[in-house]
Amino acid sequence: MTLAVPVMAVTSCSEDAPNYTNTPQDFLDKDLGKDYGDWGWETEQAEDLSDKFDVQIRVISDTQITISNFHNLGMAMSVDVDNVSKTIKFSGKLSSDYEIQAGTGTITNGYQQMNISYDIVDLNEETTEHVKAKLIKNNVLSKKSVAGN
Repeated sequence: MTLAVPVMAVTSCSEDAPNYTNTPQDFLDKDLGKDYGDWGWETEQAEDLSDKFDVQIRVISDTQITISNFHNLGMAMSVDVDNVSKTIKFSGKLSSDYEIQAGTGTITNGYQQMNISYDIVDLNEETTEHVKAKLIKNNVLSKKSVAGN
């Protein structure tokens, strides 16, 4: 007589764990069906810049992104991305009034944070200010509740 014993395999997976590729695609909110990423900007050093505001990041190519609302001015800045060294570089005219110089930064936490620094030149006032900031994915002001804070 043969006795059959059922065998069950149990597998588990975490639905909360993001599938990072460690490429600029991780800047985006693809899991939410978006072709951009919502990010929060936290100013660490600057005199004439709001402490926190929202920006969006769009991927142009594997080596280039844009950051909208750069310096809280409502304009987009084109940024070059080095995926090997996890660094970024940017410079150029932001508008007819402002120019960004010596922009550099590092990408950390699997493309979930950027630490940047740059000089912004006010072309009308002919003044330059050095800025340091941290950009954090999904840490946007529009998603935070102001009640109870």
